[in-house]
Amino acid sequence: MSSKKIILRPYQKDIIEQTVKSKKSTLIQIPTGGGKTVIAKEIIFKLYRDFDFQILFVAPKIVLMEQTMEVFKGLNPKLVHGQSKYTNKDKILVSTIQTASRRENLQPDVIIIDEVHYGFDGSMIEKLIKKKPNTRVIGLSATPYDRKGKLLKGFDLVLDKYDMKYMINKGYLVSLKTFVLVKQDLSHVKITAGDYNLNELSKVVCNKNTILEIVKSTEKYILDSRKTIVFAVDITHAELLTKAYIQNGFKTKALHSKMKKDEVYKEIESFKKGETKVLVSVLMLTTGFDVPDTDCAVIARPTKSQNLYKQMVGRILRIAKKKKYATLLDCGNVVENLGMPLAPIHEIEGNVIQNKLKCSQCQSEKLKLFYENKKVYWKCKDCASVKEIKQATYKCIKCKKEHT
Repeated sequence: MSSKKIILRPYQKDIIEQTVKSKKSTLIQIPTGGGKTVIAKEIIFKLYRDFDFQILFVAPKIVLMEQTMEVFKGLNPKLVHGQSKYTNKDKILVSTIQTASRRENLQPDVIIIDEVHYGFDGSMIEKLIKKKPNTRVIGLSATPYDRKGKLLKGFDLVLDKYDMKYMINKGYLVSLKTFVLVKQDLSHVKITAGDYNLNELSKVVCNKNTILEIVKSTEKYILDSRKTIVFAVDITHAELLTKAYIQNGFKTKALHSKMKKDEVYKEIESFKKGETKVLVSVLMLTTGFDVPDTDCAVIARPTKSQNLYKQMVGRILRIAKKKKYATLLDCGNVVENLGMPLAPIHEIEGNVIQNKLKCSQCQSEKLKLFYENKKVYWKCKDCASVKEIKQATYKCIKCKKEHT
């Protein structure tokens, strides 16, 4: 086992050194583009080399797990997923939170949780940690905050001094230009669990005039950019934006959850090669997306979530050859709602009303109702777990009628 020699930045060395020396649970906040995976790899290598620990690295999504396996190749990691085989003698394990929580014989010395803001207070992570009470937990995230803007609890050591402004000032991220171009009337959209109700929001943003206004107002900035990503509310919104940008002369593709894995990969590769100018996404580019020369983002998705806002901004700040700055185009009232993009996340006063329904696995409130084989299910948009609704009838949210 070896860790390929790379030149670490000073802040990366500091974070790695503090984490390895500490015997406490550690929360590492590092902006997108700060080398989170590099930091994790070095921490794993040193913890194994110095202490012979068994270390489990867990990701919230399969695609992130697969990316991690590729980056960790030099560490000889074992995959804990599906039918893959591993033993307690294997020292470096990579899995998803969903799979790891179900493996009863999995009791590592150290658990490193990538994108720890995904359901940290959920039952899956709790179950994983409880398997071995003295297991050390290390959390990684660009936005380790809850819905109210509070830092995640349960960590003894917090390493959070290297923020976006530090990275930009030191030249590790590019500078950012922000323009507020379109202000949407969201006064009648309900707030659910601290953010806009997606069903009501979709009706507002899918308005033809609003779509055309966004395309026209962003046109000149996209022409000057190398690669542009657009954040949409839902699939319908993404497809409308894609069609409008194509009609305006831009080579544009959409990414969403109904596409097959190989289709998504193909479109991202096309974007990387420059064959596609604009990529419209429904939450698929907020984590795990690495195209450094992307230099423009259109936020057409209004949100009151500070975490989501920072994740979207982070997609365009990576340094790349001949990239001097990035451009953020606000077409979704985010600056008005949440402030300038580089401002720190702040705590929200008052209570945030929670959804009554939560995923039993990760505690996410992003649940989608669907009907299949004469049965009704909830599907979690975050962890993809599915739960059948055990009831004789259900009420359709559109026609309001009872169905069996």
